[in-house]
Amino acid sequence: MSTVKKIVNIHKNGSAVTEAACESGGFTTHTCTACGDSYVTDEIAALGHNYETVTVAATCTTGGYTSTTCTNCGVAEVYDQTEALGHDYVSVTVDPTETEGGYTSHTCANCGDSYADTYTAALGHSYTSVEADGYLVYTCGTCGDSYSEKLASALTYNKVTSLTSDNNYVITLYSGNKYYALSHENNQISVVQVTVSNGVVTSEITEDLVWTYSGNKLSYKDGNTTYYLYAQSASGWWGWFGTPTLTLSTGSSSSVSFSNSKLKVGSYYLRYSSKNASLNRSATTTYLFQETDET
Repeated sequence: MSTVKKIVNIHKNGSAVTEAACESGGFTTHTCTACGDSYVTDEIAALGHNYETVTVAATCTTGGYTSTTCTNCGVAEVYDQTEALGHDYVSVTVDPTETEGGYTSHTCANCGDSYADTYTAALGHSYTSVEADGYLVYTCGTCGDSYSEKLASALTYNKVTSLTSDNNYVITLYSGNKYYALSHENNQISVVQVTVSNGVVTSEITEDLVWTYSGNKLSYKDGNTTYYLYAQSASGWWGWFGTPTLTLSTGSSSSVSFSNSKLKVGSYYLRYSSKNASLNRSATTTYLFQETDET
């Protein structure tokens, strides 16, 4: 007698958990991996939203609003929206002074934003002058600013026989019993006749006639630019026999020396000819007059 075995199929379950959300409940699903049969257990209710409310106030340039946002799922809602307030400018007028222009400033009382307009030019100083101790003192009658200039009468130019560093000089060429001062008027070299009495220049000396000797060079300043006396040599044989150019330069300079009433600029001597100053191998008698402060 044979024995018959009965085969019984058994479910093979797998499970999956669905977490609860704000608007839906959670549960665990059990599913047979062999036949697909399933059932549900561990059911829990929906969590519900957890809202946080934030109110943003309107500013001058942006609108305001209230927003609610769920901290669980991020769903949000915006309401109670308002328009931007707009700037509330307060205007202040700044009057011009002697040195600074005027303007009107506009500043927002809410946020501090500002701008300026209606610019006006500076008034400029209104100076009057008085003489005091060899100086001409200028004072602005409006703001009291002042400065002084040494009076020309307080300076004399006395004859000397040598150049001394860091001193100012009037350089004269003596020809035909007359003195001709070397000038740099308008940054051009020329000569101007001056009068001399008892070793002192007695005619008016302007800034155009004054040269500064320093570092073996003669120069003067025009604003922030320094100009040097410069001997621009000719090339070849002309450099020996010809007449080089006496000129001014802001980048080059020539060494200057003085002895026996001869002023040497570079390799050439200063001379007077045809109502002009020039350079040559022969010299015109030169006299130096050094600036002296009499006060």
